[in-house]
Amino acid sequence: MESAWDEQQRAWMLALTEYEADTCPHCGGPSEVCQSKDADRNNPRARWIYWPVTPAECAVTTAMRLHKQDQEDTRALIPRVVRVRRGSPRPTL
Repeated sequence: MESAWDEQQRAWMLALTEYEADTCPHCGGPSEVCQSKDADRNNPRARWIYWPVTPAECAVTTAMRLHKQDQEDTRALIPRVVRVRRGSPRPTL
């Protein structure tokens, strides 16, 4: 039986599978960066740590929600995190 996908399509799917295998299921970033011991806040020798900062607002989504007059949820806040060198002051929220 002949495959429904040609060689090019199979190559694209294999590449996607490899990419997704190296992607963090939580943040979507590269696993070797976000899950590294070098970024672990409990590791005193870590060079980098990640801290939450004030969320950014998506003005387009906020406008769309206002247009729909959704009284419950009018803002579109995007959680943000910054990478700071260990020992640097903690960013303000």
